[in-house]
Amino acid sequence: MTIACYLAGSSQEHELVAAFASKLEATGLYSITYPWWNDVAKAKAERRDANRGMSRDEARRLMKLDVRAVCACYVFWLLMPETLSIGCFVELGVAMREASMRSGQMSLIVSGDYGRSIFTSSWEKDVTFATHDDALARLLEVVP
Repeated sequence: MTIACYLAGSSQEHELVAAFASKLEATGLYSITYPWWNDVAKAKAERRDANRGMSRDEARRLMKLDVRAVCACYVFWLLMPETLSIGCFVELGVAMREASMRSGQMSLIVSGDYGRSIFTSSWEKDVTFATHDDALARLLEVVP
């Protein structure tokens, strides 16, 4: 059995997020609830914007996949974006609400420049990491 994990980040940095997801999955300890970065990569390959220009139905479908995946995870990991991002902060809000309803049954972690937002800078030290590699190392050491 694997631990369900959702990785949030900027769609402009989807390759970075995908690389860390691959590292997690390679351990055999974690499974990714929704690899949204594949949708972004596909849009870019088709020379489309990953967030604009799609039909409302397509946007709604992707939004529901994101929200369901966040709600289905046990670990929510926000790779704090260095670029402008909106979606990852919406996902963070969903995760914070979900975690508050689960009474400790969901872990939230953030890596990178977590001081950029009051919503992450106030978190405890054991769930905030200056680098994504530090967060990955912590995720791998806490698994029995």
